[in-house]
Amino acid sequence: MMPRRVSGAAALAVVAVVGSAALLGCGTTKAPAAAQAVAAVQGSAISAGALAHWIAIKRSELQSSSKPTPTIPTQVREEALAFLITADWLEKEAAGQGVGVSASEVDATYQQLLNAPTGQSFAASLKSRGISSADELRLLRLAALAQKLRTKIALSYHSASTTQARQHISAFIAAYRRQWKQRTTCRQGYIIAECSNGPPLPAAPESGS
Repeated sequence: MMPRRVSGAAALAVVAVVGSAALLGCGTTKAPAAAQAVAAVQGSAISAGALAHWIAIKRSELQSSSKPTPTIPTQVREEALAFLITADWLEKEAAGQGVGVSASEVDATYQQLLNAPTGQSFAASLKSRGISSADELRLLRLAALAQKLRTKIALSYHSASTTQARQHISAFIAAYRRQWKQRTTCRQGYIIAECSNGPPLPAAPESGS
């Protein structure tokens, strides 16, 4: 159920939407381009600046991978925007479900990664991919929220078999994605499947996004 992690490690993906005027950056005073919203999830705007930041990270990852992949600007932008949108979905669904992760939990995980035997290569990997400590802390927070949310859903079916529990989780993920898609609006020119004004969502794998 985590949002599409920009690192490419697939992971997990809960009424008012910002009006079209806000999404288009309209108003009496024109906002700086980087601050203009490209999408909104239940009123929470995703700025052009945030999108540009994660596009740069995705591009760096593709170029620094062991098998560099040609970067297609439109595809990279769509993947970065899908990550930002589904990250907001996860944050909002987790909050609605009463699931939280403290900053100290996230920081402890980060420090463990840095201090592990592979800590130097981990830090070097972050640097080569253009991921700051704040970016990685956000990714770790999302991963923790995803796991806790899946655990909560699984526990609600404690008497079910493992197969049945997985089916319930898959059904939850599918419903969650449909629900939050309807609360997501994208600016013209940035419309993707995760937007209510976009094409249908692709089928979500059991591990979900």
